[in-house]
Amino acid sequence: GSREFQELRLANGRMLFEEVALTASAWSPDVGLVVGATAPAELKRVCELVPETGLLIPGVGAQGGRAEDVVRAAGYRHGKMVVNASRGVLYASEGPDFAEAAARAARQLRDDLRAAVRMQHDQSIGREQPERFAQRRARHAEPVAERAFVESRAGRDDAFGDQLAQTDGD
Repeated sequence: GSREFQELRLANGRMLFEEVALTASAWSPDVGLVVGATAPAELKRVCELVPETGLLIPGVGAQGGRAEDVVRAAGYRHGKMVVNASRGVLYASEGPDFAEAAARAARQLRDDLRAAVRMQHDQSIGREQPERFAQRRARHAEPVAERAFVESRAGRDDAFGDQLAQTDGD
């Protein structure tokens, strides 16, 4: 299969997939690569070789790739990777509930990726002293909670103002 070519060892000592990654990424900063989620070792190696190159990562779900393996291999590369699970979404259902089933499958992939990123982040932060970690988390949580309260309060005030404007015209 394809492994015969991808893992072909070249005269320079690199495997063919490594040479393709290096050569293609040298052509332009806008080049992207496709690396399957079912090959996490190769995905990790490509990320090591060309960390700034965008990636399309198909194969999560029906093909056997797992979100946590993708994140473990590639890390979290904001704006640099698209994880694709077409078959799991397209064939989520053949019945009248297709749209809802497809939406659930897409949300599940999103949630699985978020959980994997969160786990990786927590493991790297978890090496800090526990009390320092708790203080750091509390510092970040307070402004977010306060902003959410203010925004929700502002939304209610706007809605109340809209109601008043409607009744003033009656």
